[in-house]
Amino acid sequence: MKEISVNVNGNGAMQLITTLHQLKGGQIPVGSDVVFTSGEDGVLYGTDLATETMVIETVVSDGPVPSFAVTPEQTRVLLAAEDDNTVASYSMPPDCDMDQLLRRSTVAIRQVTCSASFIAIADEEPVVRVLLRSDTEQMILAEGATGAVKSVVLDPQERYLCVSSEDATVRVFALDAAGLRATQATSIAIKHGDIRSEDVLLRCAWQPGDATTGRLLAVPMDKGIIELFERDTWTPKSRLLLPIGRSTAADVDILAFSPNGRYLAAATRAKEVFVWELETQSVLRSFKMDYPALGVQFANTLNALVVYHSGGRLAFVKDVIPAGRTPPQHLTGLPLSVAASAISTGSSSAAVKPKKTKKKHLKASSFVDDEAEVDGAHSDDEDDEEEEATFDDDNEARVEAIKASFGFGTAAEAVVEEATQDEDVIIPTRSSSSLYRQISPLRTVTEPFQPGSVQDPNGRSSNSTSLLAWTPEGEIEVIRGANLSENLVKVEFVDKSRRGFKFNDNYMFSMAFLDDHGAIFAVPRRGRENWEDLEAGANESDVISSFVFYRPFESWASNSSWHKALPDGEDAECVAASREFCAVATSLHTLRIYTTSGIDYAFLRLPGRVVTMTAKQSLLAVVYQGLHGQMMCQLLRIRVDSSRERVVLVAKGELPMTPPPRDVFASHKENELAREDAAQWSTLTWLGFDDRQILYAVDSFACVQALSPSTAWNWFPIGCVGNALQKKPEERHGIFTLGVVNDSLLYFPLEKGARAPKLRGSHRPVPGTFPLRTASFPKTSKKTEDSSNGAMWQNVRLCGLEASAGEVNGNDVANQVVKEQAEMDKSLILMMKTACTNDEPARVLDLAKCLHLEKSHQIAQKLAIHFSLRQLQSQLYDLYRVKFEEPKRHQPDVAPSQPRRQPASYRHEAQELSHRPQDVEPLRLARSILSRPPSTPPQTEEEAASSATEEAPRSPQAATPPKTTTNPSSKRSNSVVERSTAPANPFLKKPVEASATSPANAGKKSGLQRLAKFASPPPAKKQRRSTWK
Repeated sequence: MKEISVNVNGNGAMQLITTLHQLKGGQIPVGSDVVFTSGEDGVLYGTDLATETMVIETVVSDGPVPSFAVTPEQTRVLLAAEDDNTVASYSMPPDCDMDQLLRRSTVAIRQVTCSASFIAIADEEPVVRVLLRSDTEQMILAEGATGAVKSVVLDPQERYLCVSSEDATVRVFALDAAGLRATQATSIAIKHGDIRSEDVLLRCAWQPGDATTGRLLAVPMDKGIIELFERDTWTPKSRLLLPIGRSTAADVDILAFSPNGRYLAAATRAKEVFVWELETQSVLRSFKMDYPALGVQFANTLNALVVYHSGGRLAFVKDVIPAGRTPPQHLTGLPLSVAASAISTGSSSAAVKPKKTKKKHLKASSFVDDEAEVDGAHSDDEDDEEEEATFDDDNEARVEAIKASFGFGTAAEAVVEEATQDEDVIIPTRSSSSLYRQISPLRTVTEPFQPGSVQDPNGRSSNSTSLLAWTPEGEIEVIRGANLSENLVKVEFVDKSRRGFKFNDNYMFSMAFLDDHGAIFAVPRRGRENWEDLEAGANESDVISSFVFYRPFESWASNSSWHKALPDGEDAECVAASREFCAVATSLHTLRIYTTSGIDYAFLRLPGRVVTMTAKQSLLAVVYQGLHGQMMCQLLRIRVDSSRERVVLVAKGELPMTPPPRDVFASHKENELAREDAAQWSTLTWLGFDDRQILYAVDSFACVQALSPSTAWNWFPIGCVGNALQKKPEERHGIFTLGVVNDSLLYFPLEKGARAPKLRGSHRPVPGTFPLRTASFPKTSKKTEDSSNGAMWQNVRLCGLEASAGEVNGNDVANQVVKEQAEMDKSLILMMKTACTNDEPARVLDLAKCLHLEKSHQIAQKLAIHFSLRQLQSQLYDLYRVKFEEPKRHQPDVAPSQPRRQPASYRHEAQELSHRPQDVEPLRLARSILSRPPSTPPQTEEEAASSATEEAPRSPQAATPPKTTTNPSSKRSNSVVERSTAPANPFLKKPVEASATSPANAGKKSGLQRLAKFASPPPAKKQRRSTWK
């Protein structure tokens, strides 16, 4: 930071302008950044930012000048004099001749500001006076404050006026020039330690730009806190905090946006200046001064920041935005050369000089480029000579122009070279030239990332918490050490019964993967720093190899941790680990598989660059980039054994991303253009397994999808968190996914443009839950619960549970499968009851085909009987016979040692029914109703009731069978209870015991009604029947 003495110590003001006219007789050319300052000496100084020299010095007042403002057209300067409390209009320096007195006040004037249409004057009164520049006799009063006004800021769009006052409020007024009134739009309460002090400026800032780009108002809310509010709605959008450990807790006094609105500078009462990047909400630079700041402003054409403090000195900060980021003067979406030409004039002739084309890199400071240009500047004569050396005459220039239009020639090569250097800034669109339409098919669209990683891109310059991995099981935090040569890695678990650990990291790991059994770490190659000195006699190179480190959590063997160095020229880009293997994807499109003990187990080549990976048990999911930027996915099964196939491909295909929603108010062509723009599509943000080894993917539109064998290994869309697809693109925000636990997605909502939540210290926010069972795609709401994906989602979960039977205890999985089958059957039977009520038998039959348990099919037949759907009952019985009776009829033909293979969902029932005699099957013994074909003559109501009365005791839920057929074997067979749990009776509203003993049931006359209730007949009738026999 370089400082130049300008005014004397004390109060003053500063304003930076880019000259539109020549100043001081042509000594200051057009397009120069000039900084004007005023102070206690009454002198107006002008400093050239490029040369850092004072070029203007004009005495404008006999007393102090606390504030001034240069008009936008740079024809007048408005000065506030403290000796007579006046605001007057002067000509531009160095003349500074007064031509009009604008206001005379009875109290001290604190600030004057000017826009194209208004002049705002703030003094020690609680009223702000806004003069119309078209007629300064007309005035608008902005009233409402109860304390003296501290500062005033005019909206660049001239719609609002922001006023801060000593009553600890910031008020925004809507200006109406035609009606000469100011209406209060909002009032924001703030906190300030010494707000009544005269040294406190309390200046807010508007984001520059039009209605689309300039939408923020920055307000100092509290000690070390800056709030960003949305225009028009005045709702808080984001919050910026002073970095803990790198700043002094103090109130923010001055705020200033960069010309492109991407950065925000703030000066505090602790004599410190900070620069934030709004997209990442991270602090890029910080500076310390000896005096409190009076003004802070970014340069308009240079990568520089100017600070004017009460010590009467002007401080310049070169390269204020680090290399690799968009410079503050560069407008978003335009190359630097275009942004420079938009400010400067007379550059149209230079466009035809291919050898003189301005080439600015994003990775280099524009401030350095401008200084180099000044040092090596040529005169106009030399430029003419070079142009003559390049093109002998105008005819040759025309020929070169024609060649350039066809894509070759000297001029075309210069354009290609400039476009190559600016390819990180320019996004090709349909309106671009054909040169930009040819996108390289191997260009990286999505950079490799680790699921659940929370890292600040600023690295060591940031004070926010960095997590290499964050899952529902635990987290891996990296703590930057005071020594640059090592970090501290801390592993903690959510289950406090598991003991965490920490270790010193000398490798500077940048990626990690956390599993139930261990954690794997990796770091790509990096250059050796100056502080990493080699030992005497060492012959190591200046490049540190890429390292991989694995540490199990619980191991029976000693020295179970291991580390490996990847071969030279290969970098680790993504890692994953599981119970038996570790996987590392490298920059050479290779996938290295190791055992958990560090043995090289498999080595294969990926078709494209890896995007992310995840692992669970024996499964490994790899997402890589296709040839034209599409997401491709491979699901691999890896088992460490003696099998010939060490890596088995389970599924392979494209991972679909969500297209932009169709805008019904736009034309067909506009919607097609939006779909053809790759930037409008979603991107992958998270990939992971649940406890049943079902693979999930979440994109930037918060859409959740799962990969399941139940859908032929296609991706099943589950739902969209927050109904993001129903919102406008500017209102759509992403989520940070933590994992899937108990059929719910754990997530954290993110602000617009954020990639991960902001974490401070050991505090972790409470995640939100998105229930997957009741979700529907693309919109989820209570009104659409009936149309949710619940039944399909249960099938996906059940299929995943059966697929994981080989990974865990088979008996536990079988019991869980039966339980979930009963739950699914219960929901299906309820749907069947509704369909019967609506007289939809075809729908009932389709639902019955999805039933799993035998008892569920029996209940379905009774539903058909209850609703007198005879044809449906016959169809249901045929389905039951094919599904259950036929397999049991062939059961004795199979040897007991080799039972017949049946579907996994019915195998447990077949094993239990194999011990039953064929003559005691409950449904075959009671075929008077269930097995009667529809062609049988109809019965009378009395016959139907009597037959139903005889049928009820022999149903599976009825009493014991008749005594005439009882024998020891039949007793033993009837005592066997099915492991499956029958679904709840949809007709039953009370427990069976209560309904059986209630007086109301004793009065029932119809046996068919008792059958529908699934209850035994009254004890009296049962006794009479037994006596009759």
